[in-house]
Amino acid sequence: MGDVKLEVACSFADRNLPQFPEGLYGGNSAAFVVPVGTPAPTGNPGHITVHDLNKPSSTCQGPMCR
Repeated sequence: MGDVKLEVACSFADRNLPQFPEGLYGGNSAAFVVPVGTPAPTGNPGHITVHDLNKPSSTCQGPMCR
């Protein structure tokens, strides 16, 4: 077997992101990490994955969570 390469693009939500951007579906989906002490953005997250570090067990929401 050859080496496996995994590339992940991740954004950190901060106080300047009051709601999720529109159109985050398919190839435009992303992953967001909500740091401790920062409120989660509101709105429709589309197909993005959200790791909210304010919730128990760093709650993961979205299609990539299992």
